[in-house]
Amino acid sequence: MTAAAERIVRLVHQKYGRKLAVGCDSGREKHQSMQRCVYEAEKAAAQALASGSGIVGYDELDVELFLHEISYNTMEDYVHKLFGDVDRERLEEYMKLTEIYFSCEGSIARMAEKLFIHKNTVQYKLNKLAEVTGKDLRHPSETAVFYMAWKFFQCM
Repeated sequence: MTAAAERIVRLVHQKYGRKLAVGCDSGREKHQSMQRCVYEAEKAAAQALASGSGIVGYDELDVELFLHEISYNTMEDYVHKLFGDVDRERLEEYMKLTEIYFSCEGSIARMAEKLFIHKNTVQYKLNKLAEVTGKDLRHPSETAVFYMAWKFFQCM
């Protein structure tokens, strides 16, 4: 199914210069109702559209299952509550740092490599982030707060 969807996406892009957002259901149950299949495909398609990733399967979704059901104002309030009155440029820097933190699974050494900076500079940036927000991204109990803020920021 995914191979066919990839082919269609590629053909539409080549012929019409348009990008498609495709969502695929989980395909878990043969006797799943059509209504459930459409629901799953729509959820996946919404994420494909939001992320610009082309094709997304329902099984790939985590918080994205409910992310688009949260209002824009609520997302904005959440990010503002965490980061206060920082300007847009600084907020983007913090979001990029957060994204890299998650993509490196919290490894300071990998973050330093990816950012082309010293490990101590990464620690300094994370300390600054903690100072601004009152929460430390490196603490497991506070990681989810940053993860949600990062996901919300992507939708804003």
